Amino acid sequence: MAFSSDSTRLLLAGHDRKIYVVDVGSAALVHIYTPRHKDEAEELPPSEPPITKMFTSMDGKWLASINYCGDVYIFNLETSRQHWFISRLDGAFVAAGGFAPQNSNILVVSTSSNQVYALDVEAKQLDDWSRRHTFSLPRRYQEFPGEVIGLSFQPSSSLSSVIVYSPRYFHIL
Repeated sequence: MAFSSDSTRLLLAGHDRKIYVVDVGSAALVHIYTPRHKDEAEELPPSEPPITKMFTSMDGKWLASINYCGDVYIFNLETSRQHWFISRLDGAFVAAGGFAPQNSNILVVSTSSNQVYALDVEAKQLDDWSRRHTFSLPRRYQEFPGEVIGLSFQPSSSLSSVIVYSPRYFHIL
């Protein structure tokens, strides 16, 4: 479950593998998204694993939904269409994620193998930061005790840092 940034829409992941968009004011169902790989036909029933995580961008344009296998589906909430499908990053599932408040087009995710990726959802590619740093993260982060369970951004900051954390440790990237 997630809210749009302006709290006017509630996004719910159903047990039927669909995402329901509800207008909070009227309680009306306004849209249904069906996460799909690019090559799946619209008329077929959804075959993707259930959605376990959802994140919305601060500008209200993007919804990132992630299934329990680690596949990422990006939806454009303005056009009500699926924009991008990203297969498992480094073969692992997504442990945590969120859109950067300084740039609503950047989705940051951490995987169960403690890799961090910054994805430019508008351009459908890894962000420059990811191309430079994903596989050369600081030693302290590489030796991070346990699995990352969350990411946090400082919304009022002009800095582009992200805090990754586990139950026993945190690190600023």
